[in-house]
Amino acid sequence: MQHLLDLKRTYIPKSNGKMRPLGVPSKDTRYMLTGITLFLSKLLNPRIGNYQHGFRENKSCATALLDLYDEIRAGKEVYEFDLKSFFNTVSYKEVCKSIEILVPGLGN
Repeated sequence: MQHLLDLKRTYIPKSNGKMRPLGVPSKDTRYMLTGITLFLSKLLNPRIGNYQHGFRENKSCATALLDLYDEIRAGKEVYEFDLKSFFNTVSYKEVCKSIEILVPGLGN
């Protein structure tokens, strides 16, 4: 899939003085990524728990906070952690391997 991703790489300043890399997709790449997102959402949404809120239809930061509030009120323990630079370190090849397992032929 890498050859299909036409991204313009640019850098934007962060508040700490460092620069954040930003990939700006072309219009064609954006259409392709939207199609893949819709396809994978339909495939994966039934497989993942209702407690996951990131990038899901009818889910948001607000629904995550409401669920968190309910958990705290129920007396459950809550843990916070930060995945620093997580998306900067995700292996593109590993993502494609995972997609290939779910949808043979798509990860090539």
